[in-house]
Amino acid sequence: MAETEADWADSVSYNGVSYQKEEDEYGEYYRVVSVQDGADPEETINGLPVKER
Repeated sequence: MAETEADWADSVSYNGVSYQKEEDEYGEYYRVVSVQDGADPEETINGLPVKER
C-alpha cells in the first residue's frame, strides 16, 4: 500500500485543525495539536490514523 511507504509532512493544517506527525509502538499517526471553534478533526490524514491530544 502506497500510504505505508510514503513520507508524509511532519505537520498539517486542514479545515481549522492542526496536526503533528508522531510515532509510537504501533506506528505513525497524526496527533491533534489545535482545533478552531466549530472544527471537527479528521479520522485519518493521508491514510494515517488521527489521535486526540
